[in-house]
Amino acid sequence: MVVSLPLSKFLLSLSLIVLLINWLIEGGFKTKFRSFFSNRLALLASSLYVLHLIGAIYSQHNFGFLMKDLRVKLPMLLLPLIISTSVSISRATYLVLAKAFIGSVFIAVFVGYLKYISGYDEAATDFRKLATFTSHIRLALLIAFGVGLSLILAYLNRKLIWLYLSIIVFFIVFLFLLQSITGIVITAILGVTVVLYYTFTQSFKLLSLGIVFLAFCFISLTGIFIYSKWNKNFNITEIHELILPEYSSYGEKYYNDMNREEVENGNYVWVQVAWNELEEAWSKRSPLSYKGVDQAGQPLWSTLARYLASKGFTKDKEGVKLLTDTDIRFIEKGETNYRFAGIQNINKRIYKILWEIHHFTIGGNPGGNSIAQRFVFWNAAANIFYENPIIGVGTGDTKYSFNTFYSKSENPLNTKYWLRAHNQYLTFLLTFGLLGFAWFLVCFLYPLFYFPKTTLFLPYLLLFATISISFLTEDTLETQVGVTIYSLFNSLLLFGSNKN
Repeated sequence: MVVSLPLSKFLLSLSLIVLLINWLIEGGFKTKFRSFFSNRLALLASSLYVLHLIGAIYSQHNFGFLMKDLRVKLPMLLLPLIISTSVSISRATYLVLAKAFIGSVFIAVFVGYLKYISGYDEAATDFRKLATFTSHIRLALLIAFGVGLSLILAYLNRKLIWLYLSIIVFFIVFLFLLQSITGIVITAILGVTVVLYYTFTQSFKLLSLGIVFLAFCFISLTGIFIYSKWNKNFNITEIHELILPEYSSYGEKYYNDMNREEVENGNYVWVQVAWNELEEAWSKRSPLSYKGVDQAGQPLWSTLARYLASKGFTKDKEGVKLLTDTDIRFIEKGETNYRFAGIQNINKRIYKILWEIHHFTIGGNPGGNSIAQRFVFWNAAANIFYENPIIGVGTGDTKYSFNTFYSKSENPLNTKYWLRAHNQYLTFLLTFGLLGFAWFLVCFLYPLFYFPKTTLFLPYLLLFATISISFLTEDTLETQVGVTIYSLFNSLLLFGSNKN
């Protein structure tokens, strides 16, 4: 089952069915259920599914969504039940499972590298397409957890340390190609956690202090880098303080919208715009219609204006004349900033995130912007919770409640962007209210503090960090892969080896 996580949703479902059938064929249900009901951690883990069943009782509006949600979350019930009542897993088996998991992640990453190297068109324009078998979000979580496990295996088997370190580098480089900020952050935290754990437990306290210092320096330098990027590109002269010419060099009166503050590379987009010149000059450089859309489906006139602004050119005939043929091809493809045209890297991703935040803060439409949209999602989630604070809206009414809120409120999103919270904590809060959320926290946090101090504690700590951080920006437990990642590894590590 661990092998199917990064490779196939079908095999993931099939493997759960096979596990269940095997468990049923084994028989001995009286002994199994006695063992299950005497296992406090297993009961806690499976009670999250019971919470969803309770929430189903007072759901009123969307039976189809309710049944789908209960089906997707079956691993929450079945995996704790099956694993806690099956034969104990030996240390050797745990090592085999860890290696099998790392190997399957390696295959998924290797296929992504092949796409990238071969110049696969979709992967070249959309980094998410590098994830072939599952979503790029879930793949990033699996890679991060794989890095953590590889560090542990490297420590346990010094003879293969260079092999595991090579795999770690292989994974981390791909995370940068995938432009997964969350994955990179989680990987860094897991790496520091593993190193600190072993240095403290082995009494290398001086080394531990050194690692903490290096981590502090890395975080500080990253913060300085991001701040300088923001300062350079978005903390600029107020638009009302600009002294702008009234006419272009060809005599057309400029359009200067002093109420729109969108910028590209520190240059305002909607000033010094000569619309007629722009259309005439563009028609002489490209067969694409100025009033049509670019190859990315965006209004071409808008892409052209943003691209010109990114180069610091005026949006008129003179500005278009300064564009090279390569610039024209990039604009046709939908590139809005010359600095990142034709490339996909983490620097571009950081700039885009900052651009989205700035665009949102000045009143721009967040639709289609993954980070900015989340502010709208979180606001919607908070409002839904405030209306149902005690027991929430129920398991089946989550999607209905969001759609109802969006339709009644003055939200700027197109209906295709009417999505859920993208924050698992908020999702539990609005679905089950304060009572259900409190129980979720008990189920989630209790094992961390009462986990037996065995060799499995560190892998469990890595799993907890991976999942808890992912909860901040994603509804991790609302997807098949996400809920299986948590339920499978949580069950294996909590009660796979010790039924008592």
